[in-house]
Amino acid sequence: MNIQRKIIWVDCIAAISVGLIVLLFHSMIGAIYHIPEQTIIFIAVSNLLYGWYSFSLAIQKSRSIKRLQLLVFGNLFWALVCVGVVVQYFNVASLIGIAFIVCEAMFVIMLAYFEWKYRYELVSKDGSA
Repeated sequence: MNIQRKIIWVDCIAAISVGLIVLLFHSMIGAIYHIPEQTIIFIAVSNLLYGWYSFSLAIQKSRSIKRLQLLVFGNLFWALVCVGVVVQYFNVASLIGIAFIVCEAMFVIMLAYFEWKYRYELVSKDGSA
């Protein structure tokens, strides 16, 4: 199995899993993180929407470079959003809340790195436009 070809599936499964878990347990997570529930729900829904987009790419046989680049930039944008959440709630959030959000930012940066590094392997020959 070639992990380079499966990185979009890893991205998709991670986003949908996190989105569902956070959405299902948003009250408990908000209490543990000491972050407002609306922010936790925003994080969950954003992960689900991103997961839906990455799933749409994962199932395609023919991927365009532009759609793949959007996936990479989406990961980088989400890392910035995570940093913004940490900055906004730094004085009130729990250490575990800060740690989990920082880890999420680092994880999506890692995904962006590998998706960018293997972008030509992830794009089919007929989807290069």
